[in-house]
Amino acid sequence: MDDSASGYTLKETPGADPLNVMLEALSAVLTLRKADDAWDVVDDAGNVVARVKRLKHSYSVQADIAKDYSIEAPDGGEMRLDRWLRERAAFRLSFSSPEYFYADDRLFRNAGFAQEVAQVQRFLEAHSTLDAARSEKGDDYLPTATKFEEDSIFGILETSLAANDHDLWCCDLGDEWADYIGVGAKSVTFYHCKHGSPTRGATAFQIVTAQALKNLARIKFRREEVQAKISAARRRQYWGQTQIPLLARGGGGWPALEENLLAAVAEPTTQWRVALVVTAFSLDDYHAEATRQDPTPHFIQLVWLLAAFVTACRERDAQPVVYCRT
Repeated sequence: MDDSASGYTLKETPGADPLNVMLEALSAVLTLRKADDAWDVVDDAGNVVARVKRLKHSYSVQADIAKDYSIEAPDGGEMRLDRWLRERAAFRLSFSSPEYFYADDRLFRNAGFAQEVAQVQRFLEAHSTLDAARSEKGDDYLPTATKFEEDSIFGILETSLAANDHDLWCCDLGDEWADYIGVGAKSVTFYHCKHGSPTRGATAFQIVTAQALKNLARIKFRREEVQAKISAARRRQYWGQTQIPLLARGGGGWPALEENLLAAVAEPTTQWRVALVVTAFSLDDYHAEATRQDPTPHFIQLVWLLAAFVTACRERDAQPVVYCRT
């Protein structure tokens, strides 16, 4: 598995579980269980996947589940994945007191956790059609298919959620900047989609949020970047092996999309938006958790994750929004 952004390659040893199994296990919000002078990190089934130990000025993690994998650097050097994670403190800890959070090898304290909850809530926007979503893109398309299934997030986005965009481009291919880019009267929106089972925790949003944060660098792209990207899309025209057009909406075709995007870049008043389109939680669920006197660790992680997304977007002068179920 290659990470093109960093140049590192993730490798598994013979006999190890598939990479996606290990990555899914590590991306979840896991629970700490006291064990002697450390804590066991356990999944929902009670399986121990790692151990956390408190040092004098930091925490350390031994990720047992990552010991059968290695990271290969661009120069050919290799390091076992659990050591790589430990040396980079690539984990986060939340505490029973929600104002504390440990990340990037540092302990943070935010005395205004309630204000953080309220801030995130301002950027949540319920979209009733997402209540009926059953998948992200739909399944088992025939080569003759011309549109995404109506109960997929992609289908819902094209037919209703992004209705105000006069140009809508499906970028779900290769080096994608987003799942979709929509161009409105005075706006450009990067849509990042993720379907998931209902939850009130952060696990289901780790990957889609990471993708959105990585692609923040694309905001206010340069002329040559968008021209090259559109040129590649025009050569493909359709999604996968179907007849579903990548240019989902746009009366003037690809030339008009390119012209409109370049005009947006040149216009100082253009509003740049980064949208997460998710089905794993609802606005009602968020309200219910927000009113609890003792927030759960899963909800604390969710607030910290979405608050970081909101802050990163605003630092790039982009408007964040999270579309969710009602």
